[in-house]
Amino acid sequence: MFAAFEGAAAVRSAHITYVEVRSALARMSEGRRITDDEHRSKRAEFEALWTDTLQIAIDDRRIREAARLAETHILRGYDAVQLAAATASDLGGAFAAWDARLRVAAADEGFTLIPEET
Repeated sequence: MFAAFEGAAAVRSAHITYVEVRSALARMSEGRRITDDEHRSKRAEFEALWTDTLQIAIDDRRIREAARLAETHILRGYDAVQLAAATASDLGGAFAAWDARLRVAAADEGFTLIPEET
């Protein structure tokens, strides 16, 4: 999961990513898709990555862009916020996503996708 970020010059992400990743890991553990040990390990790996992540604040401009992206690409709310954070930064680059619809939207918005295949 986090191997996609190895070698990146910088990692940027919306503030809400912290909650989304911790939630995803907890759900994976609860659903027995990962063991308790894997959960702890992946959570520690994420915490280390998060420390070095440039966190993008979600302001009104990004919320409005998220609403536009949600309507344009028929995205879930937080997926649209994630994409709006990336597009509002005007820095381009790669976009990490594992959701198929979000990946298509990010590609349509001009991002290179990582991982290359899901």
